[in-house]
Amino acid sequence: MIREVLTMSRLKVLWTEYGVVVIFAIVAGAAGLLAALIVSLWQQPQFRVTTSVSMRTMEVDLGVAEAADRLANNVANWIPSETFAAQLTDTEAGGLDPIAIAKRTKSRALPKQMRLIIEVEDHSAERAASLANGLARVAVESAIGSVGSDTLEISQISPAQIPLMPISPRMVIVLPAGLILGMILGMVLG
Repeated sequence: MIREVLTMSRLKVLWTEYGVVVIFAIVAGAAGLLAALIVSLWQQPQFRVTTSVSMRTMEVDLGVAEAADRLANNVANWIPSETFAAQLTDTEAGGLDPIAIAKRTKSRALPKQMRLIIEVEDHSAERAASLANGLARVAVESAIGSVGSDTLEISQISPAQIPLMPISPRMVIVLPAGLILGMILGMVLG
């Protein structure tokens, strides 16, 4: 009985001393969560699509393998350019001009793997996949045009898939961060 009275009196003392801080933390946390939600919903979703092109040698020859690596590097450097994007069909381009396509495109060659990766980011998941597949098609055609098809087997490994989730905004990170920052601000102000 005495123990319960002491516990209740301690809680009352804590509430009278820190009640305002707790209320400020709760209100500010809710405000931070709401602000993070509004900012996340305000942003237009961004989707990323990736595909890759393989350049396999048809014969076991170190010189051919090195040439395939150099070719993959050259094509990867050429992919995010307006000239390369201008070779897409109207359907693949999705209504974008070559400058806009080049800005949305990244590519890199994987050394010693004779492979290049093509990444496209866009507000439309379908258009991003169409752009990536079109760029892979043009990469295959230009690589075959450079070396022919007798020494290298050049092909797109798998078609780009339409992503289900955007890469931005990341609600799983933004909402808890808004809540935590709001609560910290509330404790500081309280």
